Amino acid sequence: MRDTKEPTSLPVGAESEQRLVDCYANFWERFKSGTEDLGGVRERFLAAMQDYCHGALQQVQDCSTSKSRDLEELLTVRRSSVSVLPLYALVEFGHRLDVPK
Repeated sequence: MRDTKEPTSLPVGAESEQRLVDCYANFWERFKSGTEDLGGVRERFLAAMQDYCHGALQQVQDCSTSKSRDLEELLTVRRSSVSVLPLYALVEFGHRLDVPK
């Protein structure tokens, strides 16, 4: 999302995945143009999505290697991978809230 280049196409045979990429690219363009006057909402959304992606990838890696975590570590990973933080930025965007950085 931080890259300003056009998204690259997926391999041949990945039409359904390409539709998802196109859908997200469409959302991102509309979100960017709709947040120009809303202070830091775009950066908060990007940071939250980055945290979510990191948490989701960590969860996949843990499952694929059968890694066990203690309760505190598990809650830390789950806190990122449930994708709640990006929703705050979307609510801020949807209600046109100008929250200070």
